[in-house]
Amino acid sequence: MRTNHFFHGKVPGLRYARVPGHWPTGLALARRPSAWAVMLGLLAIAVLSIHAGQCQAKGPVLAAIKEISREGLYRETFSLDRDTEVEIQAVASGWPKEKILFSYPWLLDLRTRSVVWSMEPSAVFKCRHDNVRAKKVLRLRAGDYALYFSAIGGNFPIKKMIKFLKLFDLGTINVTGGMPTEWDRYGRPRDWHVTLRALDKNFPLEAVSSPARPPDLGEILRFQGMRSMEYRRARLVVTERVRLRLRAIGEYVAREQSFTDGAWIEDMDACERAWEMTLINTDPAGGAKKNRVFDDEMILTPGRFMVCYATDDSHATDDWNARPPFDPESWGLTLIPLDPIPRGALDVTLDPPDENVIARIDRVGDAEFVRTGFSLSHPADICIRAFGEWGRKRDAFLDFGWIEDAETLEEIWVMSPNRDSYAGGEYRNRLVLDGVRLAAGSYYVCYISDEAHSYRRWHNHPPYDPEAWGITLSGVGKGFSMDDVSLFSESEGPATVIRIGPVGDHKRKRVRFEVKEPMSLKVISLGEGSGGQMHDFGWLVREDTGETVWEMTYSNSQHAGGAKKNRRCEQVLSLDPGRYSLHYKSDDSHSFPDWNTCPPHDAHLWGVTLLELP
Repeated sequence: MRTNHFFHGKVPGLRYARVPGHWPTGLALARRPSAWAVMLGLLAIAVLSIHAGQCQAKGPVLAAIKEISREGLYRETFSLDRDTEVEIQAVASGWPKEKILFSYPWLLDLRTRSVVWSMEPSAVFKCRHDNVRAKKVLRLRAGDYALYFSAIGGNFPIKKMIKFLKLFDLGTINVTGGMPTEWDRYGRPRDWHVTLRALDKNFPLEAVSSPARPPDLGEILRFQGMRSMEYRRARLVVTERVRLRLRAIGEYVAREQSFTDGAWIEDMDACERAWEMTLINTDPAGGAKKNRVFDDEMILTPGRFMVCYATDDSHATDDWNARPPFDPESWGLTLIPLDPIPRGALDVTLDPPDENVIARIDRVGDAEFVRTGFSLSHPADICIRAFGEWGRKRDAFLDFGWIEDAETLEEIWVMSPNRDSYAGGEYRNRLVLDGVRLAAGSYYVCYISDEAHSYRRWHNHPPYDPEAWGITLSGVGKGFSMDDVSLFSESEGPATVIRIGPVGDHKRKRVRFEVKEPMSLKVISLGEGSGGQMHDFGWLVREDTGETVWEMTYSNSQHAGGAKKNRRCEQVLSLDPGRYSLHYKSDDSHSFPDWNTCPPHDAHLWGVTLLELP
């Protein structure tokens, strides 16, 4: 009697085979493992292996960063008194194929300030939810270390394939400049962590101290941990040749083509920059592309130097708007001797006051014209430090300073773009550092500003030293003495000056004066004229007779530079004793400082000036 076996479902691990002559009721079972069974078996072996590996004894945890619940930079320090092998395990977020990490950890040697290990896109394994995992075994020497974890948003270069319903290719997003990304936009922060554990299960806890002891590197100057809108400087007086290691980390912004956070050194005797951070002499500092580092030897010869560091209003210590550098606490500048410094060979003064200031015009606001006079009894070398606003459209300074002869009003020196450098903040903020030798005599130092972007009324970002907006003159050189300097006002100057200006729109001004003995005067007047007529102009009246002694006309004036309608008149007048009144009248447009087209070269003279001749 034949028995038929019926199965209503397939049994895992068994293969169904047809028996000839008995299909469909006759079924035989072949007991060979299927592919599913093999996969399940391998998976079980893998799980057991992982569990067995986890059960192997390991040493203590040396440092760990966990519970990343908010945006920021996390840090854990520790010290080792002996060498040991360690294992680092970390979970962060990123796209390995696109070589992008949105969050990541790294390990820094605090004595050498070098990176021992960092998570790299090429050495991670993809997890779920855009998380990535890394594992590394390395040997650490005895020393001081800092473990970091960056969970900071910012602009990330993105190249990602976009698909609809995971089926249809809609193209690729490719943003090389950077796409704004929130810190937790990709990945699961609750899973992020980094753990550093000793491999030696007998590693003693006494060999670890936390936090790390701050290493003493013997710095002679340290501007570290610089925060936003900070400006520091130090004066170095060098009497013997010294060899130093200069290390500076800052922010380079391609838009400004300069370091918005950066360091530079000024030669105080030569009145020029001796060194500054540039894109060429710096290297990537880790993190965002704009983080750059200078780390090299520097030799200072005898002289006086000013070491400076300044930051703008963002991306500095505890204020990162993008991925921080690998050595965030060193954001700033450090000077470390490479050789023993002989006693008395180097003197350092932090944030020193300005020396030998002859004249200072600072904190200049909108639409201002400021002038101060000084005299030199002996020739002197002068260092000029002037901040001003550069106008790209007009290709000229809009806020600027100059020096003129007090007897002739002839221009001796003026701010020039050939000597300027970036002054922090907006690109329009410029600094001119220049030296000039002045003969014994009397001078005016002057400064003029337009109607926008000045002290406390910045259009956007101010310079690194906003209160210095203006011009400062200082004496330099061994032979200079402040005893050779005296100050005077315009009314006390060597030549009589009667001035109306600079004049604005819709003005009618008058100045009365008396001439007691015959004298010669030079009249200088700037105004607006077109079509043979003057719209802004000056004139001189003798009051006791009512006679117009002089008047600015289109025919007696010439082009004053800038727009074609800018006119300039210069004449010499001989005045008899009597009472006089000087007048100036302007219309409703194109005057100081609200020009409706290009201003004249000497915009501060828009008006009328009488200058006594010898």
